[in-house]
Amino acid sequence: MNAALNKILENLDEYFKDGRALDALPYLTDATQQYAAAYGSDLGYASLLGEIGGIHRSFGHLQESRVAFEEAVRIVRSILGKAHPETATTLNNLAGLYRLTGEFEKSGRLFSEALKIYADTLGQKDYLYASALNNLALLRQDMGEMQEAVELQKQALIIMRDIPDADIEYATSLSNIAAPLRALGKTNEAEDTLKEALGIFKQKVGKNNMKYASALNNLAAHYTGSKQYDKAEALYLQAMDICKFNKAQNEYNKVESNLKAMRALNKGAYG
Repeated sequence: MNAALNKILENLDEYFKDGRALDALPYLTDATQQYAAAYGSDLGYASLLGEIGGIHRSFGHLQESRVAFEEAVRIVRSILGKAHPETATTLNNLAGLYRLTGEFEKSGRLFSEALKIYADTLGQKDYLYASALNNLALLRQDMGEMQEAVELQKQALIIMRDIPDADIEYATSLSNIAAPLRALGKTNEAEDTLKEALGIFKQKVGKNNMKYASALNNLAAHYTGSKQYDKAEALYLQAMDICKFNKAQNEYNKVESNLKAMRALNKGAYG
């Protein structure tokens, strides 16, 4: 990593630490253009495009995210080839975007391609391989294939449990497996995994981090499904406060929508 790229990423990290995610995008866009003018379309530029795509995705700017991720894939493939771990990472990013836009066939193809690259180059005990399993599980869940989703998530959890310093990834998989478990009628197991994930996020990233907010939202959704509306309300409100702190409007809107839907259910229960 050259000094210019390292400085941009350090500055970007400061924006997020200060809760200024909304301000990070114009900074990063400008810095990326300056970087490209100085260094051209190298791997550093592709890395910055990946960061831009991720921020756009978090704000719900899916077309802008697509443009950035697709360009990153093109650059990395042209430099490193089709069978490199960094190529797999760009494929994972793009596949995740396709999943959000409902392009499940494209998403599944790219996730599977990334998974094979990681297996062939890094082995099946690497955290990137486990992360790819997690992503593919989320896609299967979206497609209604709950049993396969659980099986993929459990594979990922076994791998991540034994990887040093992979607590965040492990907690993310714990959060993700809850919904398909609940859909399969395994509600107690689902609640246990969500509580464990919430505890890990609280300890590792703190109570103002968006990962913690997501974990709160997931547990609240579980309580909504089990008609524990008071518990759900408290957790949704906490999650919204964290989204507001991070200026994550898209995530705030999603949690608020969940809260409103829960209140409607609660009103119906007593109405």
